[in-house]
Amino acid sequence: MRKIFLSILPFLFSVFLVNAQFKNADENAALQLVSTSKSILGLSAEDLKNVMVSNTYLDNATGIRMVYLQQTHQGIPVYNQMLVLAFKADKLVSNAGAFNHSLEKLVNVKSGMPSVSAEGAVQSALSDRGLHATQMAVVLNRKDNGQKVEFSNMGVSRENITAQLMWVPIEESINNVSTITKVHLAWMVYIIPRTTPDYWMVRVDAVDNRILGMDNYTDYDNWGSPEVNSSLNYPAFAFGNKQTNSSAKNLFEFKKIVDDPTVVTTATYRVIPFPAEAPSFANGAHALRTDPWLAAAGNATTLKWNTGAAATDYDYTRGNNVWAYQDQANNNTGSIAKSASSTTALPNLTFNFSINSVSDMFCKFWAS
Repeated sequence: MRKIFLSILPFLFSVFLVNAQFKNADENAALQLVSTSKSILGLSAEDLKNVMVSNTYLDNATGIRMVYLQQTHQGIPVYNQMLVLAFKADKLVSNAGAFNHSLEKLVNVKSGMPSVSAEGAVQSALSDRGLHATQMAVVLNRKDNGQKVEFSNMGVSRENITAQLMWVPIEESINNVSTITKVHLAWMVYIIPRTTPDYWMVRVDAVDNRILGMDNYTDYDNWGSPEVNSSLNYPAFAFGNKQTNSSAKNLFEFKKIVDDPTVVTTATYRVIPFPAEAPSFANGAHALRTDPWLAAAGNATTLKWNTGAAATDYDYTRGNNVWAYQDQANNNTGSIAKSASSTTALPNLTFNFSINSVSDMFCKFWAS
């Protein structure tokens, strides 16, 4: 047994080494493309010393390399300061985002060293969110010279609690224009409470332990109902009315595309059509849409809505970005039975359900 174990170790090490080499090669390729286009991007040689590639990948189907370039200062990432770039044939074809070129003048800690520990920031974040730990904060892992710290779940989070050191720009309104006036060193504390469906990212000042702000990655939609908000112009279906005239019937007809590959090829959904955000918006009446991800310029995703990790295809409301299911018990436990399943078999999916109420529609409307 010992000989077998010892023989496996070199193999595992070689696998990790190859993966690291691929990652470094990808990052180097991305940085080379950025450097070649630095004048177009308005980046100086000094700017390029203060960046990190947070992610990059090559889409073999289109030949486009995506590069997510994060601004840094003293080796610490800057919150929400990122360039999202697309290159094709080594040329920049898309550019979004911006960098702040005055960080050195705006930071509140010249040394980049926090006065508040990661442990202290976690306690402040828990207190601010009204969460009471039942276990001690046990450090499980430290990375990047202590800039990333992983704690136990402390008996209050569904996953381990993490804290990452970042620079956080503070914006103020000057002459009705939002302007970054300060940049604070802060701990980004990530907590997933056991008692709610929230996913909290709390920004804690690394100097004085103040709460600078927070983001909830759980999005709560509350569009109301016709019974409560009678002043809003809700479409007829929200009241349970049936579409009987021929023109309305034609609106919901769809053409089945015949094809027989081994993966999802087409999928038809009853949705609130893009760009409407709710039934009360203009053109917000539900309608059937086939492959709606193709409606956005350049396509909204390289994957289909029902294609998940490792190219796994699902015939129910699950994909790479969302798994929609009923959770009346509020226990965040999904299953196929709790999901809406396609009425046609793979590879062509159909999610065409009758809508009895606005609340019903919330369950049926699902997008990636």
